[in-house]
Amino acid sequence: MIGELVHAYVGSGGSVVLVSHDRGIVRELADQALVLDKGQLVAIGAPDEVEYLEAR
Repeated sequence: MIGELVHAYVGSGGSVVLVSHDRGIVRELADQALVLDKGQLVAIGAPDEVEYLEAR
């Protein structure tokens, strides 16, 4: 449901800031992801790139 709403909104020219701990949702919906650890930015990029960086 949320995915459909986000896709529809973005498709009409809108932007969305999504906060989630669910990596599947982030991979499905995000063009770009930021990862924070204790409030510090540790990674930024495409969701698959960020996940790769986190795993290292």
